[in-house]
Amino acid sequence: MKRFAIILLGFVLTFATLRFLLNTTFFPIHDFTHVTRLVEMDRAIQDGEFPVRWSKNLGYGYGMPLFNFYGPTPFYVAEVFHSIGLNYLFSIKAMVFVMTGVAFIGMYLLAAEYFGMLGGTVAATAFLLMPYRAVDLFVRGAFNELFAISLVPFIMYGFIRISREKSWFWTAVTSVFFMAFFTSHNLMTLMFFPFLYLFALVQTFAKKVKKRTYLIRMHSAIFLSVGLAAFYLFPSFFEKGWTQVDKLIGGYGAYEYHFLYIRQLFIENWGFGGSILGIEDGLSFHLGWVHVVLAAIGIVGWSLRAKTWYQRVICWFLAVSLGFSLFMTIFKSQFIWDRIPILVYFQFPWRFLSVAAVLVPLLAGAAVYAIPKSFPRKGIVFVAIALLLITNLRFFQPVKLLKNPDDQYYDDPKRIQSQMSSILPDYIPIWMKKIQEPFQQPFEILDGKNQQITVLVDRTQERLLQFTLAKPDTLVLRMAWFPNWTVYDNGIRVDHKVDDTTGFFSVQLGAGEHLISVKFEDTSLRTWTNIVSGMSAVIIIGVLGYAQHRRHSA
Repeated sequence: MKRFAIILLGFVLTFATLRFLLNTTFFPIHDFTHVTRLVEMDRAIQDGEFPVRWSKNLGYGYGMPLFNFYGPTPFYVAEVFHSIGLNYLFSIKAMVFVMTGVAFIGMYLLAAEYFGMLGGTVAATAFLLMPYRAVDLFVRGAFNELFAISLVPFIMYGFIRISREKSWFWTAVTSVFFMAFFTSHNLMTLMFFPFLYLFALVQTFAKKVKKRTYLIRMHSAIFLSVGLAAFYLFPSFFEKGWTQVDKLIGGYGAYEYHFLYIRQLFIENWGFGGSILGIEDGLSFHLGWVHVVLAAIGIVGWSLRAKTWYQRVICWFLAVSLGFSLFMTIFKSQFIWDRIPILVYFQFPWRFLSVAAVLVPLLAGAAVYAIPKSFPRKGIVFVAIALLLITNLRFFQPVKLLKNPDDQYYDDPKRIQSQMSSILPDYIPIWMKKIQEPFQQPFEILDGKNQQITVLVDRTQERLLQFTLAKPDTLVLRMAWFPNWTVYDNGIRVDHKVDDTTGFFSVQLGAGEHLISVKFEDTSLRTWTNIVSGMSAVIIIGVLGYAQHRRHSA
């Protein structure tokens, strides 16, 4: 009965916070590119590319390596729903429902480990009703960030289970959740990994933990997750220099303009605008008064009434981590930002509220420690949940609903090429120094004005052309070159030249018949990381199978 009540609460909260997704339209958000990304992923998968790396229509129709650098996992989840018949927009909505459900379950399991069923219920409710989640959902549209944040409690819970289980089952499960996290959002990986690693190490303080065994399994989970995500992690880091992503760092995206004042963490100031220098931002950064009060009570109550040294250490670690994450959002932390070069990619220091969005609800669950046993705990928890709903549910709504969602969420290739490409130019290859107008002739024989070219194959990762030349000439391929686009003539690899202004490439050809194959092949790094990911998947499947066999035979 208790389990049913918690499941029912999870469903109610999920549908309550996402009630404005229960329709046939959508709403304006800052990042309205999600349908386009899914369209491009679906097209690539239909064309036989996996793992998906290339987008055919972005980059003004000349292509760009979108999913080589932008977290693909949320879109793989959405693609599952699209493959069973949902349209692109509904598939994105389904993915949001899944990540919200995962967030509730993960936070409940994590908090219940420390605070029991009542504490887990409070923490899971506070997590789904955290104001910053509403900002990511209905203002920023930062679905990839929110997807990654939603996985964090499960990863933390996984480390707890690893520390006390004899089986390797949770080592494998945790590695899968960690892989999904790694492949959801690069900046969330950079932000959360140090915290998650330290949290895993803190588990060694627990009683009855065999430290050497735990450390081996803990690091095995991490290494397996890195191996499983290698197909994405390493190319996204080592090949980003071949894109124009660094152009996003300066100007409006400079972190110096986006620090917060402390009072902004406690002032509601709800809005649907953008982030600016000063206190007049168009969006809210407040933590939620009920959340803050519960978390403060939780920290005090947990630290004073903790039954073991381990629990006290965990409480202090989480409180210090929360304090540090909040410190990183304010002007006083700029000296840290100025000294760590990689932080420039975060652009907005208030992104560290992502860490607070996990830790504040978790510590709010600890408030049950402050309730004396003689008090009606269930009644007080009910009041706390009611207050969380009353004060925060109103934030989970959009500025308006679109009369026609096709105005922003479309799947037409022409519109993606001409309109969406200017919204999403992040990963255009560096060889295209001058942005090219869309709808140019894709293939052309330079001196053959009336030369006929037959296109036999036109897929995301491959083109196959057939034609006959009366004399030597040059074939111009108006596609954005990026390693490793390769050209074959009649099955033989041939050299090509890349124009360092347009980013297009061309091939010198002799007279005669030509069957030109242009393929997007893997670099050595991509090839080896694909192999590592495949081997890691086999190991994880083997570990899961072995653990299940041991469980049934025990």
